[in-house]
Amino acid sequence: MKTSIVQIAALTPYGNAYLQGQSVSFEFTHSTAKSCKEINFIEWPGADTLAKNPDEWFDFLKENKVE
Repeated sequence: MKTSIVQIAALTPYGNAYLQGQSVSFEFTHSTAKSCKEINFIEWPGADTLAKNPDEWFDFLKENKVE
């Protein structure tokens, strides 16, 4: 299976927990991130970086009132 799909599937429950007020962190020791040097979240098209790691992404979602 493509790594990006597996990462999305793994990130979803972490993001949901964070948005519900739980203290979570997606570490690069997670099995879906072990082979990654970085995980960036970009706006497409344009490729503007929205977050430089999953925890920044969770903050971005919360700040923009994503539920």
